[in-house]
Amino acid sequence: MKAPILLNAFALAIGLVAAILMARYPPRVVQIGKDGLVAMTFVSPRSEEQQRIGRRQQRLSELAPWLLALAFLLQFVALWLPG
Repeated sequence: MKAPILLNAFALAIGLVAAILMARYPPRVVQIGKDGLVAMTFVSPRSEEQQRIGRRQQRLSELAPWLLALAFLLQFVALWLPG
């Protein structure tokens, strides 16, 4: 296969992973009250397992847009490669 086709396929795969991450781990939305302060509610103290899951969700939700940007960039590069 030619290099642009492989690069385009690789970029599409990265874009698919980014889309799945964005759907599965959306960014957290902060609630702001009428006084302009962040509204925080706690039901109970979080366990170590819940904190670990929250940190993983935060990292993956921050990684997904960067992967999507990388996919677009690779597809743009594949467009201009001679093939």
